[in-house]
Amino acid sequence: MLEGRFGFLQAFPAVLRVTTRTGEELEARVEVNRGGPGNPLSDEELARKFHDNAVRSLPGGARGRARGPNARPS
Repeated sequence: MLEGRFGFLQAFPAVLRVTTRTGEELEARVEVNRGGPGNPLSDEELARKFHDNAVRSLPGGARGRARGPNARPS
């Protein structure tokens, strides 16, 4: 794992292993996670992520008023 300037992790590698019903073993690895410094989100993906997380924190009535991820500033 890569450590940043202050010792915080900069990547969270992952391995997924699957054994199919026929016994075949498949494996996929991701060395640099999506959204980290080595594989950043696009502006659109970042806006959507922010919106999706913000809506979860808003009270019920405010959710409908939340601006969508592609909304332009007014």
